[in-house]
Parts: sequence; structure tokens; C-alpha cells
Amino acid sequence: MEWRIKKLIDALAGFIFGLLFLLWFSACDSASLPSSLNLPSLQNLPTAAQDFLQDNLQNSQISQEYEEIRIATAWQYLYLFEEQIIQLQQDYNINLLEIAIENILEVLQSSIMSGEPFADVVLLSGDMMFSAITDNLIYALDEFIPQDSAVWRNRRNLQDLQNGQNTPSRRGRRVSYIQPTAEFVGLHWAIVPYTINIYGTFLGVNLDILNSVNVPNPATLYQAGNWNFDQFSQILQQVEQAENGYFGISGNSAEIITHLIAANDGVLTQNFYYAYEDYRTIAALEFARQILQNSPQGLQNEPLAFLTGESAFFPLNEWILQQVQPTGINFRYTIVPFPRGPDNTSGATFMQGFSTGLTFPRNTQNATAAYYALEQLFSLTDRQQLQSQETEYMTTLFTNSTDAFRAVNILQEQGKFDIGMAIPTFTWLHAIFAETFTQNVSQSSSVPTIVEQFRRPQQNIIDTTLENWIIRN
Repeated sequence: MEWRIKKLIDALAGFIFGLLFLLWFSACDSASLPSSLNLPSLQNLPTAAQDFLQDNLQNSQISQEYEEIRIATAWQYLYLFEEQIIQLQQDYNINLLEIAIENILEVLQSSIMSGEPFADVVLLSGDMMFSAITDNLIYALDEFIPQDSAVWRNRRNLQDLQNGQNTPSRRGRRVSYIQPTAEFVGLHWAIVPYTINIYGTFLGVNLDILNSVNVPNPATLYQAGNWNFDQFSQILQQVEQAENGYFGISGNSAEIITHLIAANDGVLTQNFYYAYEDYRTIAALEFARQILQNSPQGLQNEPLAFLTGESAFFPLNEWILQQVQPTGINFRYTIVPFPRGPDNTSGATFMQGFSTGLTFPRNTQNATAAYYALEQLFSLTDRQQLQSQETEYMTTLFTNSTDAFRAVNILQEQGKFDIGMAIPTFTWLHAIFAETFTQNVSQSSSVPTIVEQFRRPQQNIIDTTLENWIIRN
């Protein structure tokens, strides 16, 4: 890996001789580089990650000097920080590159292959993150961010952040609400501002349908702590038995089944092993089979099928609401989380992979300076203000503020991470599993039999993914 990196001692020497550089940044203390490169401990990392990190720390090419910091992001991601970016540019030479997020990974890959990444910080969506990691396109944060930096302090003190504490940092400046994300083999690959999570899935409820068949409002059940598999099943049966042409639930079958698994604390993988046979997953699949068998209408396998007004329940998320806007839904509705199953002890109600995050392209010489620029950016306003702005954005997607606040609470507290959902080929085959499962609900194949049919191909995907990462690094 000599083509990639110099020795860490070069970076240390460069840092020692970089006092003038530190003085240059002294206009604002949060722009200063740290006093040492005391990087996180290698303890408790998987062996492959230890080897990767040891090798890259011994051959670091990351410079302590820069001319400009190029940040490539879809414009809407940093819209909350427009004023702060203007303020930041007083201390850093920031060049914002706006690029459609669907094109970012391709542009990043081609620029790195040409020998010069097109930006020093790149926003990647969750579904791009894994490819960027395994194709060796981005640095692990653990490679270059010192241990006393805000991102690691916040990881250690996440509970303080969740409690809204806004205490000064050890350098006497405001807390930087920055945290690591996209953890893979014990390393972290992206950063995000700690605001609120607006990405995840909840259930939309067609109140016109439920009122027409005189069933309880799921929002009332949820507020009373009684929103569970049994109540959900009973409402579905009453809707479908009314024989008025309504669907119990519509939407993407893989999405519905996946979130029901999460809502029973089920898993798709465990320690990089296929784990659909987990008793909680099996129980959730048995429940999914029950509600599908009792549904003569079946699933309409389209995310926007609910717009016809024929579905009592339907998955909703920020992306769908952004597509249709409140005026595009021509019936009264509310939202609830997916109902919790009998084995749920965590409170999870939806499953997710990696979140969208800001990454540092491999071979950029400006990663350290870019990180400290972002650390400062996310310290120029307090977290309560950021959360208020995010909540205000969510209210634009709903017809009433009650649903918006409920959505924020659901998405903030009830997500369940599974590495399977972060691997694109795994999620593709999982969708085929869900389709196969849906087609077999009325047939003789048992749930464990269908689960076992997918064990070998899904495990092969996991094994190949890990092997490729180890080989490339």
C-alpha cells in the first residue's frame, strides 16, 4: 500500500513543524488542529480491521496543510447550516460542490481511479456507503481523526447529547454536535451532525377506512401502549371481512416484512452470519404469514398504491411524503409505528442499514483539516435549534403537527440496525426472499423451509463481501 500512504512519522513530524499552521488557524480555537495524533485504541477490533488500521496508520499520507476544502453534497443535506457555513468560511477556504446525490458515488469512483478525488468531503447516502467502504473509496475515521476529537468524545458521551447537555468542551468552546456513523468491522466510516433522524419508516393509517368499519384508531392504541401484533391483526381482519373492496395493507412486501421482523426484535444477520432462523424472526414471519393468509386482497406491491384510498395501512417515510406532499393524499390519515411483537424488548419498530453521512475520500490530502472544519461547523449552533428546524421541516410533510411530532419520535428512538440492510446485494436477495415468502403463504411450505432455502446464497453474499474487503485492504 506504499502508493497510498506515507509513514505516520511523517505526519507527526509535519504536525510538529506545523506550529505556524496552528497559528494561522488561531482566529478561532475550534479551527485549531489537535496537540497530538493519539488515535483510538485497536483493542476489541476484529483482526482484519486491526491489520487494516495498523497498516494505514504506518503509511499515512494525510497532510496537515491545504489550500481549500471541497465539500460535495446534495444541497438539501446542509440546508440547516447555511448561515453557519458562511461564518465558517471566515476561517476555512470552503468550496461547496452541489451534485445530485444519485451521481455522487460514480463521480467519486472515477475521480479516485484517475488519481485525484474530486472533493475532500463527500455526502453518501446509506445505500452507497457499503460500496464505498468495500471498494476502498473512503477513509475510515479511525485512520486519521485523533482520539480527543469531538466525534470520539461524543461517541463516548452519546447519552449526554441525547439529554441535550450543551456544556463547553475541554478547549472551552461550544460542543460540536458531531458523531460517527456507518460502523463496519469495528471501524467508523462517516460523520453526521447529531440533530434528529428523519430517515426511517412508520405506518400510515387511512382513517376514512377504519371509521367506515368502526374499528379502534391505532394512534389511540399506540398512545395507550396497546399497539401490538394482536391489535393490528384484529383490525386487518375486520377491514378485510367487511367485503367493501379495501385492502388491509399495501406497499412493498419486502419493506413490510422487514419492519415486522424488526418490530419483534428479529434479525437478518448476527455477527456476519445469516440469522433468519432466529426465533424472533421466525415468529415475525409466522405473523406475516397469518395476516397475508387472512387477506383475500393480498399485498399491492407498490409503494404508492395507498394513494388510491383503498388501503387501511401502508408504509410511509420522509421520501414518500416528499414525493406526494400532504395535498396529494386525498383522505384523512394519521401515522403510527409498526406494531410491536410479543418478543420485542428493545422498542424497535423499523429496520435500517447505514444512514446518510459525510465521508472522506481516500487519497485526499485534506482529510484532517476537512474534519476540523466540519467539527467547527456543527458547533456554531446548539442542538435544540437544529432539532427545532428539523421538526419544522417534518411539519411541512404532514397535515397536522401531531403526526409530525409523532414521526420525529418514532424515527429518533425506534430504529434497529442490521448489517444485512447495509449490503446492497443482500437487500436485493432479501427482497426476493420476501416475494417468495409472499407467494408461498397459502402453500404448504413452512416458514423454516423457506428460510432455509435462502441460507446458502445469503451467507455467500456476506462471505464474499468480507473476503473482498480483506483482500482489497
